[in-house]
Amino acid sequence: MEMPAHRQRIRSFRVSQTARFVALLASLVTLLAAVPAGFVFILATLVGLVKGSGAAAYLPMFLMGSLVVGPVAVFLLTFLLTALACVLYNALVPRFGGIEFELSPPPIELASSHR
Repeated sequence: MEMPAHRQRIRSFRVSQTARFVALLASLVTLLAAVPAGFVFILATLVGLVKGSGAAAYLPMFLMGSLVVGPVAVFLLTFLLTALACVLYNALVPRFGGIEFELSPPPIELASSHR
């Protein structure tokens, strides 16, 4: 099926590259979300220590574990799920067609604008 020149279809994804990029993006977003949460945990720890709560002593360990383990776990899980999604996409494209998107034509530059 012929499509107009400005309409494109994704025929396939490079599984490893796409999964790695999406996983990295998800990990960075998780880390960005974990930093404000970390401040909340630190505040809760300080309040708990002042009030004498024994559970507050474990919050710093939980915080450090969340800041390290959280993004790593998100990276691994996102990588695996994205890789699976890419493999499925690549397998289904020949039968059902791919994701279509439309590109704007490039602007026409006048020769006089380069002077």
